[in-house]
Amino acid sequence: MSRAAVFRSAAMVVLFTALAAGGCASVAESSEVVEYDGRSVKVDSLRAIKRQLTAAWSADALDAYIEYFGFPHNRATAYAATAVESSAYRLFLLRLWPVERAKIGRVLVVHGYMGHSGHHAALATALLEAGYEVFLLDLPGHGLSSGAPNTIDSFASYSDAVEAAIRRIQSTSATDLPLLAVGHSTGASALLDLVVRRREGASAVCGMVFAAPLVRIRHHRIRSFAARTLLRRPMRLPIALPISSGSIRNPAFRRFVQAGDPLLHPLFDPQWLSALDDWSARVQELPVVTWDGRLLVLQGTSDNVVAWRHNTRILGDLFPDARILLYQRYPHTILNEAPAHLEPVIREILDFLTAQVHS
Repeated sequence: MSRAAVFRSAAMVVLFTALAAGGCASVAESSEVVEYDGRSVKVDSLRAIKRQLTAAWSADALDAYIEYFGFPHNRATAYAATAVESSAYRLFLLRLWPVERAKIGRVLVVHGYMGHSGHHAALATALLEAGYEVFLLDLPGHGLSSGAPNTIDSFASYSDAVEAAIRRIQSTSATDLPLLAVGHSTGASALLDLVVRRREGASAVCGMVFAAPLVRIRHHRIRSFAARTLLRRPMRLPIALPISSGSIRNPAFRRFVQAGDPLLHPLFDPQWLSALDDWSARVQELPVVTWDGRLLVLQGTSDNVVAWRHNTRILGDLFPDARILLYQRYPHTILNEAPAHLEPVIREILDFLTAQVHS
């Protein structure tokens, strides 16, 4: 193997290990049936939802989505989906609400890079049981939203998407209920950008939870150099790409993203890393942020995707009143842990949200 090939192969490994959960899954054929945790669904049913972003929703297609990804599917919960326009993107926004108890607040959940809303059914279920109306947004290029897979020209487009979702939430739900937000990884980046750019949507949110927030990726200099010098175009990731325990510790979730999730795109575009570098450099030069809301940061100490020590320090400087909690030996996918490990994380989130609702 030539020296250039060796460097290229090494760079691929460096880049791949930087990615959050997902990304290594294959895209299922339209006629295929995928299975996970005793549930199965035809890929056609899920893709029908995306086709209908410009038309009326099919109840059957949305039912298939809800059931397959493990969202509550019972008389105690109602759900709907809508398309939200943001710049050049058409975004998927899922709404779930309790019908047998009074709602106490509204929560917007935003997934991470190479993820989508279907990854957060466990969190949504806990929020619903606590009395919250829940909204889940697919970012541009992810899940059922439009856009080139797993890339973006500017991270501002992510916060634009979040602000568009907040405008829709404010126009379609009870504005007398507090609005809060939970973001994982890049989802936290989108929420952070909303606040630091002093966007209108930030003022509508009284509290945010950042789970494994992305400000800088681990080994960012090496990975940025590799992306800019060795990669020139989007690259398809190997189907059997291993996922480290620092990214995903839960074996069931690891199996899911490797084989059971037809909404994951196995592509990496170096443009995404360039957009991250530009955004990260700007954020790290900011002074203390002025925002009336409260912030909770949840971070696992075994996370090998983000530079978590650096990130928590930056967030502590930007938000001096933020509460930052470290979870020993937790991975990057802190919101997708097995039930026994997820329970204390969910409890902390609920306690924080409840405190904001009653403040």
